[in-house]
Amino acid sequence: MIRSIIEKLKYPSETKLSRTDIQHLRNSNEKLMQLIENLADFKELHPDISEMTKHDISEMADFPINRDIYVMIVVKDTQLADVIRRCMARFMTASICDTANVIDTISESRPDAIIIDTDNREQISYDLINNLKCNPEFKTIPIILISDFHDSRNLLKAIKSEADDFLPKPFNCEVLAALTLKKIKASKINDSLPQNVKAQVALLEKKSDKMFLENIDRIIENNIADPEFDINTLSEKLKISRAHLYNKIKELKGMSPAEYLRDTRLSKASLLLKESSLTIKEIKAMVGMPDPNNFNRRFKEKFKTLPSDFR
Repeated sequence: MIRSIIEKLKYPSETKLSRTDIQHLRNSNEKLMQLIENLADFKELHPDISEMTKHDISEMADFPINRDIYVMIVVKDTQLADVIRRCMARFMTASICDTANVIDTISESRPDAIIIDTDNREQISYDLINNLKCNPEFKTIPIILISDFHDSRNLLKAIKSEADDFLPKPFNCEVLAALTLKKIKASKINDSLPQNVKAQVALLEKKSDKMFLENIDRIIENNIADPEFDINTLSEKLKISRAHLYNKIKELKGMSPAEYLRDTRLSKASLLLKESSLTIKEIKAMVGMPDPNNFNRRFKEKFKTLPSDFR
């Protein structure tokens, strides 16, 4: 509440707070002060709580302890990483992974789930998630993303990411444990499916990939004459992140989205050179590559000859 009211002051139209806003701030401040007092009381009680057995704690959370389940924690902040590890270790085996050696560690240890914090530096975290999900060896491992979603942009980025689920900070450790176990259970159920069901799932995935590419091709075709049409615009029209778009096209076509877009433009140009009497200048404009030097160079890279000789 406090944050949302303060955010209003960012906008020129909101020059001052209303009486209602001020009342909300007062009420929220009182609640915050009460929470601080409760926390102080809790710290006094903490020595007694620490004497509780792990069994008592797990009963309190209503989770069974299962040491066969292994969770890997990828968190750069060493204090936060240790807090999460100790929390998860109440219910399962958990360890902290050095952010520089994630892929190697996953290959060796084969975790049942991975917890990733975006404070590892946001883009690196999302790149890691997408790399894992695009790797057939790791794609079924559930990934839980934790982050400080301080604005809607970061929240939207998490929703659009390849993470299996996400949790905002500050979070309750038992909620994180419950969420992780739920995702692990779902992945285990999928692994135990009969082969014929898995085959049907794979077929559906292939159909989904085909529709995905057809949708991309349709969007590119509708915008191919626009030289300003690029990967940013394509990802916006598809309503997916650039990272997701990159990994999906790389997986399906073996090239980056920028390469795929350029390849589509050049293929269309070659078709027009063969089947139309349009000038090369007109064709360049029609495929959104008006720069003659760039068009000739890229065309020769693909077809091993200049456009004039190709015709």
